[in-house]
Amino acid sequence: MGFGTATDAQIAGTTSVKQGQTLVARGQDDWIFASGILTTEQSDILSYQYSQYLGTSILERLGKYEGIAQSDWSWNEMERTRKSCQVKSPNAGSGTSQTVTTDIPSDAAGSDGYYIVGDQLITESGVTIIVSAVSAAGGFQTITISKADGSAFVAGDFAEDERFGHLGNAFGEYSDAPKGRLNLPVTKRNLLQKMRRSVHISGDALTSRVYPTGGASWAYEQEMIEMEEFARDRENVTMFGEMSSPNAPVYTTEGIVRSIAFGTDSVKTTFGSSVTEQDLQDHILALRVSGGVKEMLVYAGAQFMADATTALREYAIGGAMDYGTFNGKNVVGLGLNAYKFMDVTVYFVHYPAFDDQETLPYAGGASASKINYSNFSLWLNLGKDKGHDLISLKYKQLAGEEQRKFLYKTEDGMMGEGAKVANGKDGISTHMLSEIGAEVRCLNKHGVLYAAS
Repeated sequence: MGFGTATDAQIAGTTSVKQGQTLVARGQDDWIFASGILTTEQSDILSYQYSQYLGTSILERLGKYEGIAQSDWSWNEMERTRKSCQVKSPNAGSGTSQTVTTDIPSDAAGSDGYYIVGDQLITESGVTIIVSAVSAAGGFQTITISKADGSAFVAGDFAEDERFGHLGNAFGEYSDAPKGRLNLPVTKRNLLQKMRRSVHISGDALTSRVYPTGGASWAYEQEMIEMEEFARDRENVTMFGEMSSPNAPVYTTEGIVRSIAFGTDSVKTTFGSSVTEQDLQDHILALRVSGGVKEMLVYAGAQFMADATTALREYAIGGAMDYGTFNGKNVVGLGLNAYKFMDVTVYFVHYPAFDDQETLPYAGGASASKINYSNFSLWLNLGKDKGHDLISLKYKQLAGEEQRKFLYKTEDGMMGEGAKVANGKDGISTHMLSEIGAEVRCLNKHGVLYAAS
C-alpha cells in the first residue's frame, strides 16, 4: 500500500459508482484511495450561475399593489379634451370667409364633431380665426371660418396638412348659449393570470443525504429552486405577457412592457445601433411634453445601459444612488445611476431579464417589432394621477379575506408530520399558485427607447 504524494496516473484509475452512491477510485500500485478512506472534499456551497431578477418587486415594496374581487377588471382614462385639427382641403387666399375640411370624424350634419360655432382657433402662422358654421363632408367635420381681425385670407395664412389649434371662443353681446360638448372616457382592461408550480418529493429522496447542501436532503434545495423559478414566472408574465380574450378558457394578462411598448399613447423612440446623447435628450423632451414627467425610472438592457451611461456622463448627479432608501430603509436594493436633463431626473438600472436569452431570445435583425431587449429601455413613471398609482400590481382577493397573490401549500403523504395524511403516497408535495396582473394608467406618461436596426 503506497503513501505520500500520488501521481495523477495513480489516482485516475478505473472509477465506478458502488452501493450507497460511494465513489471508489482504484489507482495504480494499490494506493489507499482504493479503500474509500480518502475521498475528495466536497464543498457545502452550491453556486448558481444566473441570479434572480425581480423588477416588479419594487412595486410591492412601495405598496403599489391591491387586491381585487374579479379576474377581469377595467378602469377609465380621459383622453385629451382639447383638440387640434388637420386641414385637408384649404382654399386660402380667397375672401374673408372660407370652408375647410378637417380630419375630425363627424355625422352628416357635422353636429357631433369637436368644433362648435364661436370657437377661436389659431393657425401655424399665428393667424387667429373664428368658426361661424359647422357641417360635414365625406364623414369629416367641415368648419366655416373667418379671420378675427376681419381681413381677407391671403396665401401663407394656412396650407393643406397644417393644423389649427383651439384657443378658446368668442361671442357678442346678449348672445345665445352655445352648443355643448360631450366628453367620455376610454375604458381599458386587463385580466388576472393564474400561474402554478408543484414539487413532488418521494420519501426516499426526502431522506437521502447529498453533499452540495451540507449533508441535508436535496429535496429542500429543489423546492427552493422551484420557488425562485415561480418568482421568475410571475415576474416575466407581469412584464412581458399578452392579454388573452376575456372569453378564453384560460386567462393571460397583459404585462407592463407590452402595455407600454405596443400601446397607442406611450412615448416610443427608436435609434440605430447605439443610443446617443441626442437620442436620450429627444426622448426625455418628448416625455416631458407628453406627460409632464419630472422623474423617471428606467429599466435597461446591458447594451443600452453601457451606451447610455457613456452618452449621459456629463449629466450624472451624485454618481450612483440606491433607489431603495425609502423611509430610511433599503427595502428595494436596486442600485441606480441618476442623471438630470432640463428639470427631469432619470434613474437608470440594469434589468437582467432583458439580457436573458432563455426568456427573451434574439438572434439578430432588430426592427421596430423585433426587439433586441439588451439594447432596450423601459421608461416608467411611478407617480400618481389624482391619487391613484400610475403603475400597480393586482391580485385576486375578496373583501380583505383569502388572497391569491402568492399561495404556498403542502400536501402531506406518508412522509408528512402528524398522524393524518392527505394521501397515501410515499412522499410529500408542495404547491404554489398566484393570480396576478398589472395595471398601467396614462400611457402618455411612460415610454420606451430602443434600437430598431
